[in-house]
Amino acid sequence: QSRLIVLDKPTPPQGPVEITESAVTSVEFKWKPPKDSGGCPVTNYIIERQQVGRNKWSNLGEISCIPSYKDTDVDPGRRYCYRIRAKNAEGISDYLQTGDIPAGVLRYPGSPTA
Repeated sequence: QSRLIVLDKPTPPQGPVEITESAVTSVEFKWKPPKDSGGCPVTNYIIERQQVGRNKWSNLGEISCIPSYKDTDVDPGRRYCYRIRAKNAEGISDYLQTGDIPAGVLRYPGSPTA
């Protein structure tokens, strides 16, 4: 008896994306792994970022297979969108796109009151 094992690229990572931190200098979020890994383990996630209002996507690179990311290169008060792809030995998935994730806003202490 023989079995045919078909290997394929993974399906996209699963949402919903959960924002775990939104600070002045960083945003952090997590997601769920793909429902179908394609028959071999997910080795990395590929992260892209777009500042809301701009057309350009920037490739932030590959991270480990842990489904969370912390972006420490954000501008206070700006909003960002991210695309996440899963990668295995057979290829790269389609992407999961986040909604707008706002970076924190700088707050200045108020004037002292007498």
